[in-house]
Order: sequence, then C-alpha cells, then structure tokens
Amino acid sequence: IEGSALLYAGRLEPEKRVLEILRAFHTLGNGHATLLIAGDGTQRSSVEAAARGLPVRLLGDVPRSEVPSLLNASEAVVLFSVREGLPTVALEALACGTPVITTAAGDLRSLIRHGETGYLVSSPSQLELAMRDVLDGKLRAAPSIATSIAPYDWREVGPRIRQAHAASLRGGRGNDDTP
Repeated sequence: IEGSALLYAGRLEPEKRVLEILRAFHTLGNGHATLLIAGDGTQRSSVEAAARGLPVRLLGDVPRSEVPSLLNASEAVVLFSVREGLPTVALEALACGTPVITTAAGDLRSLIRHGETGYLVSSPSQLELAMRDVLDGKLRAAPSIATSIAPYDWREVGPRIRQAHAASLRGGRGNDDTP
C-alpha cells in the first residue's frame, strides 16, 4: 500500500453502512489515501459499483492470519454500523495500536475513548471529519492505544469465565458461602 490507508473489515451488509463509508471517503478527496475493504456479503456488487474510480481496494474475504498485517498497515479502522455488539476487529485494531473510527453502537461506546483511541461518530459528516483528522495525523497509531484493551486480555477474562462456569455448576450461586 502506497500512502495512507483506512480499513473497513467486516460483512458487506446494509446495517454495516459500507456505502456510507465509501461516500464519506469519496468526499474527502484525499489523493494520497486508499480505502481497503475486507469482507463479503449481499452488498458486494453495490460496494464494487460505488468504489469504481475511487482509490479503493476490495480485498474480499481475508484469511484471519492476514488481518494483523492489514491493521498495522492502516491509519485507522472505520466502522459505521447501525448496531454492533463488540466487534472483534475493533479489539484487534486497538491491540495493534491502530485507532478506530466508529459509531457508539453496542459496547463500542465504552471501548473507544474519543480523540485518544479513536473517534465516536454519529453522522456521515462526523465520519468524514474523523477520517480527515486521522489522515492529517491528528490521531495516529500508537502503542498507548493497545493498553486501552487490557481488560479484554485473556489473563483478565479467563478467570472471570472460570468463575462464571464454576458458579453455574453450583446452581448459579456466586460462591460457596452463598445460601
């Protein structure tokens, strides 16, 4: 990839609003940036049509082993979903120190610290502004971003899962002392 890159990685479905990401990217008019789109879905042909003539690379389905390279090669991951849970790609991006531009859907609102680990946006104009800020270097990939996901580290999550499993085996009681 020459120049700067923004990455969308996920399903190409209406609720992901990839076409809106494309429109905002097109409005930027930044000739030195490429939008990478990894994924497949029912809107593939619409995304292909909207991307014609733009500095966009449609990568299709990308093997899991190649995702870290894409994340590290990108200035930011861009998500503009109507609804989300906690997308793995957001956690993976942050683990790489890559900022995430996203809506406040699902758990993303508690994961992203606006202006520090990414941008929370709610409109196409905010999306465009956030992409412009990243491409202008106002928010860059940094090792400090990776520390933001420490609560999701397996060393933190694993013991909580074991506790929940043990509690379910005891009939849902929180500990052995609970009547």
